[in-house]
Amino acid sequence: MKYCPKCNALLNKEAEFCSECGTKIESENKTSEPAQTPITPKQKRKKSSNRLLWVIIIIFTLVIIGALIAAFFVFRESDEKNSNSAIPSNQNLNMNVNENTNANVNLNQNVNSDENMNINDNGNININLNENSNENTNANLNENTNQEQFTQTDPVNPLRPPIPETIVTASSTLEDASNTGFDYSPSQVLDQDFSTAWTEGVNGYGVGEWIKMEFPGTAEINTIGIVPGYARDEEIYNENDRVADLELEFSGGSKITRTLADQYGMQFIEFPTVGTTYIKLTIKGVYDGSKYQDAAIAELDIWSDYVTNKDAQAALEYYQTNKESAALKPPVKYIEKTYMAIGIMGSPTPEIPVNFYSPTVEPMVAAAEIPAATPQGITFTAKWFNEGNLFHTQDITSYSPVAEIATITIVSTAQISDLVSPPDVLWPLGDYDVRWYEDGQLSTTQIFAVTPQ
Repeated sequence: MKYCPKCNALLNKEAEFCSECGTKIESENKTSEPAQTPITPKQKRKKSSNRLLWVIIIIFTLVIIGALIAAFFVFRESDEKNSNSAIPSNQNLNMNVNENTNANVNLNQNVNSDENMNINDNGNININLNENSNENTNANLNENTNQEQFTQTDPVNPLRPPIPETIVTASSTLEDASNTGFDYSPSQVLDQDFSTAWTEGVNGYGVGEWIKMEFPGTAEINTIGIVPGYARDEEIYNENDRVADLELEFSGGSKITRTLADQYGMQFIEFPTVGTTYIKLTIKGVYDGSKYQDAAIAELDIWSDYVTNKDAQAALEYYQTNKESAALKPPVKYIEKTYMAIGIMGSPTPEIPVNFYSPTVEPMVAAAEIPAATPQGITFTAKWFNEGNLFHTQDITSYSPVAEIATITIVSTAQISDLVSPPDVLWPLGDYDVRWYEDGQLSTTQIFAVTPQ
């Protein structure tokens, strides 16, 4: 028994042509391709049934994929709300769907949403969901927290430590070189007085220096009022360095950074409420002063109503009304230049400046120049010292400008006879100095010597 290779008609074994379609029949001893299996109506119905099943599978798969995508976005939103830091996410979900119930789904989370779905004639489904996210959700303190991103919802500083029990320390402190009585110690930041300040004491701009408030117990703080400079008045505020960038550290180890505005007055630093036994503030950057390189902080306040109400204007008005007039200021210095001289024709005229004297010259003449506009009523005092021992004092209260001359020269003279135990006719050899005072405040010192001929 054999079949026609074209129409599958049943043929005799010896037939050379098909009795149905006339196709030539190859003999059995020749190589031929296997006959195709006849396709019966039952098989055609099976194919149609498979296609229906495939459609059902596609619909079912799409429903599952939709549920997965919805769950994915719900999960991501919930995760962002509870996250304390940026969490990069890379998730891959692969599924193959085709005629044999294979689905192909790629889910890549990385942010900017991009979705593609392809269904081809072979029943293959390709769905790509690419999401690219670089979001930072910071519910707690971290170094990326900034003032613009944070909105305060808690009461201001719910638990404040007592001011008298708060200890303030610093990495360095400036010393008063003017002998005026200025105090630049760290405790000055707690006195609600803009005219006093902690001032760092290192060379340069003070970057890296710190001040620390330590509390007797745990405080709950979320707002600090700060005056970030030496704020006796706007002029001196701009002459000194002002704090620009600041790092705050808390006892739990968390840190935040802030950039302050370069403006005179109180500013407010806000952050999520933190329980802490100390606050350490480190200078990270400054606005340059026009005259001095000393960085200062006049006030640190977590207690007052100015902080509670975030009322910088009220804080400034309180200072100007109650404190500014009593602010300690260095005396105005009128002496611009000093030098030693030799008098001409027996007169103490300082026309020949000198750096040293011979033992026989007298008088010695100390000269000082002051502006022609120097007001009357100031007492200028010259104190003469030999090897550190005071031997002569002279007050000068009378001085008058000369027309068209910008300065007034005031002079003090000393004679050998002014010495406590004068020798016969000679000045003792050695070092001398004349110290000039203005209304009792030391202004400047002129040093000279007596040497042999």
